[in-house]
Amino acid sequence: MKLFIKDHVSLTLFFTGIMGISTLIYWLSGQQDIWITGYALFISSLFFFLYLIIRYIRHRKVYALIEEQHSLEEMNNPTGETPLAEAFGAMLRQNYQMYEKRLRQYEQKTNEHVNFMNQWVHQMKTPISVIQLTLQDEDDVKSLSIKEETEKIRRGLQTVLYVARLDTFEQDFRVDKVNLWKAAQEAVQENKGMFIRNQVYPQIEMENPNWVETDEKWCVFILNQLIINAIRYSAGTQSKVTIRSYRKGINMVLEVEDHGIGIPKQDVKRVFEPFFTGENGRQIRESTGMGLYLVKQVCDKLGHSIELESEPNEGTAIRIVYHGAVH
Repeated sequence: MKLFIKDHVSLTLFFTGIMGISTLIYWLSGQQDIWITGYALFISSLFFFLYLIIRYIRHRKVYALIEEQHSLEEMNNPTGETPLAEAFGAMLRQNYQMYEKRLRQYEQKTNEHVNFMNQWVHQMKTPISVIQLTLQDEDDVKSLSIKEETEKIRRGLQTVLYVARLDTFEQDFRVDKVNLWKAAQEAVQENKGMFIRNQVYPQIEMENPNWVETDEKWCVFILNQLIINAIRYSAGTQSKVTIRSYRKGINMVLEVEDHGIGIPKQDVKRVFEPFFTGENGRQIRESTGMGLYLVKQVCDKLGHSIELESEPNEGTAIRIVYHGAVH
């Protein structure tokens, strides 16, 4: 109704102006009978308002669809008896069909892209594994350097795989009871070489078992990202990266704390943005700005909260809060 009134304000003003001018001309012509003038105004106004009422009745469904902002499915078949309503309905059907066609094309391209990325990553894993197996018994400087670079490639491929899976996250996770202690052990073991090379030492402070409800694969992925960041930004300090868990009310908190260079205060609010590397990232070549972004995305999808505290030159602590943990 409001949209109809707004749409006809200009017409009402135009009608009022015409009636005013007509009455003025009639009055100046010497026909100064107030009753006849009033009767003429009444009859004209009555027909005008009847016209507005009939127009509203015939177009009310169109105005309702627009004003209430129905979904495309509901707007697909608007009913009406006037040419305007029929033309409006035809336009909506045509636009909706075009929208569906483009959406299907986009989904097809997205699926093809994800499938290609998954296949490519799995294909690349094979030569990486062969290189690692070939060099596992070699201890010379050149072999160690190749091992390190190969490990970087492996982690990069793993990140690409998880990024591709984010678009189909709902089809790729299963919430179950997960032992945080076991997940922490697995993540530390996976990054053992990186700990050694960067002279940083892991320390796990939690009981075994320590259960939460989450997806095990994504839980390990989150821990890997947090541990890699902690090692990267505390490299050469010979300090510890501490992985601990504790209760906070009915929730369980998983914390990864390092004693590295910390995060400048102006960067803290932006660390979860994609590709944001900040002041520290510009000093470290390996920083991509995607680690914490991916962690935040996964936590949001799993219903976990993420908290961050950091002081420059003192270190950083990142906490994952599992709401309503098992025990």
